[in-house]
Amino acid sequence: MILLSIAILFIGYSCLQIETTFGFIVGILNLALGAITFSAAARFIILKSPILSINAEGIYDSRVMTSVIPWADIKDFELLKIKRTHFLKLDVSKSYSDFKWLYRKLSQKNLNKNPQVVLINLKNLNVDFENLKSALETQKSELVDG
Repeated sequence: MILLSIAILFIGYSCLQIETTFGFIVGILNLALGAITFSAAARFIILKSPILSINAEGIYDSRVMTSVIPWADIKDFELLKIKRTHFLKLDVSKSYSDFKWLYRKLSQKNLNKNPQVVLINLKNLNVDFENLKSALETQKSELVDG
């Protein structure tokens, strides 16, 4: 993503060298887009907190959630693969709505369709899926036994 943003910035700078109104407009738009993508990529590189947190409290994805989904609210989970992308599907006992504003707006149709299902995209995470599945099953069995 960093390379893409640098390429967009370079294209924007090159377009500014064209002495036409169209070149100027395209250049400014590319510079703005490049700056936005570069800052988003840099944010994830220097991000200190974990993106996906699974602990005794519950499950939290810092990219899209504003609060933890407690284990008590998770009825079941499943690791899915949809079109070469891995997801963690959570069936929750009550509708979970503590999503960040942008995610909520972009996913409104899916959230309204089934508010008791939360899909967490695992695509860009360095995750061993067998270890993740085993950790989730361990956590779930501890809750049932305890």
